[in-house]
Amino acid sequence: MGTTFDERTGFRIAAAIAACVAIAAWLQGCGTKAAPTADADTPPLVRSGDEIRIPDHSPLRDSLVVGSVESRPMTRAVDAPGVVQADPTLLAKVAPPASGKIQQVFVKLGQSVRKDAALFSLDSPDVDQAIADQARAESALLLAKENLDRQTDFLEHGISARQDVETAQAAFAQAKAEAARTTARLNGLGYRGENKSDPSILTIRAPADGSVIELTASPGTYVNDVAAPLVTIADTSTVVVNAQLAERDLAYVKVGATAQLEFPAYPGVRRSGVVASISDVVASDTRRAAVLVPLDNRDKLLKPGMFADVQIVESQSPRLVVPTTALLQSEGATIVYVEKSPWMFAEAHVTVDYQQDDYAVIDAGLVAGDRVLTKGGILIHGQ
Repeated sequence: MGTTFDERTGFRIAAAIAACVAIAAWLQGCGTKAAPTADADTPPLVRSGDEIRIPDHSPLRDSLVVGSVESRPMTRAVDAPGVVQADPTLLAKVAPPASGKIQQVFVKLGQSVRKDAALFSLDSPDVDQAIADQARAESALLLAKENLDRQTDFLEHGISARQDVETAQAAFAQAKAEAARTTARLNGLGYRGENKSDPSILTIRAPADGSVIELTASPGTYVNDVAAPLVTIADTSTVVVNAQLAERDLAYVKVGATAQLEFPAYPGVRRSGVVASISDVVASDTRRAAVLVPLDNRDKLLKPGMFADVQIVESQSPRLVVPTTALLQSEGATIVYVEKSPWMFAEAHVTVDYQQDDYAVIDAGLVAGDRVLTKGGILIHGQ
């Protein structure tokens, strides 16, 4: 008669138990020991007054990282929007020297011109008057000279008195001065007498090399405001970037600071310059001040009116820095945890000047060499 199901099951259970006992005995013989268990009564931290101690077997020890406060040279970078402008020292605004009607315009907007090139012509009554005045003055000078020569000859032959000669000399000097005045007036108007068919036409010429960046002159227009420029010529081989610096950043930018500039019109193009001047006035509406950065532009890549992204870099003396992960906020103040002794910490209030990248520049509250919690401070804060 064969073995029943219950008997077979009992045999298997007994065999399994025997195998387990054998394995346990083998492990014990090999010297295997059970892992020690953590002390369930160890607290994560112990607070004593203003100090926090992390006990030996606290699980927090694996999460806290301590580092030293460093003193290192820092470079502060300030960003500002900017606009490319023509160098004001290389800018010529050409206004009409007299009122009159514009006859012709010889240039176009954006055109490059050389010094003395014709810009526009003007038919001016003032020029007519100046020409007539000079003609009269030249005629009067000629008569005065003839009279002086005649009186001098008479005096030599005993016909006239010395007083007559002196009177002729005075009249000649006056006529000479008037002729010089009328000539200077024509020269001041830029008159050269080029248009023989119509001498009253005055040609206005470029005072310097450059490009026409503004043009409001148009043929047939009558102009009477001699202070309003009709043509603006700029030498754009040098341009100036006008960066608008926020009021809060003024303390960190000085004349001579290095500026790095990029231009949305030319992705990847980067230029370097130096801050030449900082405005003494902050605009009331934008709360920004103008910072001027001259740039070499002989390749004519940069155009006045073009936008620029400006980053001004100011090198500073060595400063105390900590990782920004060490900073915590507590009741409106910034604090860090300073290690007073191994695994013993206390709060320290600090003043942060600014943050850059992953570091915070400390103005007050720490000294070089202090050891602070750089990671995990939030785990003990408020506990």
